[in-house]
Amino acid sequence: SSFTSRPRPRPRPRPLIGYATYTHPTTRKRKSPFPLSMTNLSETTWKWHGHDVYTQISSPSVSATTETETVEVGVAGKPQVLLIHGFGCSTTYWRRTISSLVGDGYTVHALDLLGQGKSAKPGRSEGIEISIDLWAEIVDDYAKENMNGQDCGVVLGGNSLGSLVALSAAAGDFTKDDGGYLSRDNRVKGLLMFNCGVGLNSRNVAEEPMIKDVPLQRFFLSEFLSLLDLLIFKNYGLLNYILTNIVTQKLLGNVLKNLYRVHPEYVDDELIDSFYYPAKDAGSVEALSQIYTNDPGRSPAEIHGEYDGTTLKHVPIHLIWGDEDTVTPLAGGVGQFYIKRAEAWEQTRKSKGEKKWKATMSVIPGGHVPFDDNPQDSNVSMLKWMKVVRSRSSGTANSRQSFGTSGWNMSRNKDETVATVDGDAKSMEEKGIATTFEIELVVVESNDETVATVDSGSIDENVINKTRQSILFQN
Repeated sequence: SSFTSRPRPRPRPRPLIGYATYTHPTTRKRKSPFPLSMTNLSETTWKWHGHDVYTQISSPSVSATTETETVEVGVAGKPQVLLIHGFGCSTTYWRRTISSLVGDGYTVHALDLLGQGKSAKPGRSEGIEISIDLWAEIVDDYAKENMNGQDCGVVLGGNSLGSLVALSAAAGDFTKDDGGYLSRDNRVKGLLMFNCGVGLNSRNVAEEPMIKDVPLQRFFLSEFLSLLDLLIFKNYGLLNYILTNIVTQKLLGNVLKNLYRVHPEYVDDELIDSFYYPAKDAGSVEALSQIYTNDPGRSPAEIHGEYDGTTLKHVPIHLIWGDEDTVTPLAGGVGQFYIKRAEAWEQTRKSKGEKKWKATMSVIPGGHVPFDDNPQDSNVSMLKWMKVVRSRSSGTANSRQSFGTSGWNMSRNKDETVATVDGDAKSMEEKGIATTFEIELVVVESNDETVATVDSGSIDENVINKTRQSILFQN
């Protein structure tokens, strides 16, 4: 298989596309090298065209020394990350993703989209028509005003429709002029998508091949969605009654637990309240109505079709998908579209053909919100990919990594690449490390960046847990 799919039960995680990985089971419980007290959190209200947009910035507050290295704040080559939530959500459910990224030395921005979360909820009377284009423009403007102080670029991350917003912003699809800020000058270093959505709402489902090619099925689906709009989502009185009298914290908790397939116990009061209280805000009824009834925008396939040869040409994409998602199932049109792209990338990588459509995918146990439902597997996948993005954006990679008193040496011949660890034998024996062992290497990018990971056969597990799992270096 050319993409990761972790079976149930899983004795050992499978590798990502393009990666040879070692993941010891105990590493899923590995704590961040940065304690929470060393995280700088700034919560602000950013003004966009006079409207309040809630934002937060999280970053390591000081340099910190781990077992193997010292990570400095703002270290050269580390792109900033901007996270974009999905429908009805907010910055809250990125909590475990942010902690993991900050723990690895990244500065992370997150915002509540206009009409959602703690942000303002203006309506048509104030000139606001909610759309993927509107939100992509907000993301682009935010990055221009708040993330332009470093030259190592931006990684855009999104969940569900937030992934589509990130894709539109990276492509510059929201503007028909000369593109946006993010789509120019190679500013976007990568797109990180968690269970990508099909559009602002479900109307684009009717345009997916499995339905579009069956005219009768497409007709009935379109008519059904129109009927729902008329009876419910355009009926402000009914929507207001539902949000006021029917939607309770208990009901929301039960709904969210159905979306969290691995750790439903992670649906706590903090998460429930982040959905419950914004729904009570003035303007939430119209915002909900607009999201369900407005133009769904272009699908991921349509955006790629127009921009793959231009603004998206050099933007690598990594998808992390929960295998039990019932909202955007892997078997749906978007999931299948990206599986095919990931497989196409794998084939070109193996055949050393033209390196385009840099798409990798990791399918992990989880539902629609895999990063908060199954952060153990999600974070491992995310950080490995971020390491490659980091090396691409900086144009450099580490040729040696500290491993006690030893160093990494690499030799390469026509058929294979072998890396060994050498050093003081006595010192290494005391630490339970064999003097020499092999690691498997796979070339990931056309610029000769390689991810190497350790075969644990002769390494004491207590030692390997204190070391970095991956080593980046130039071939």
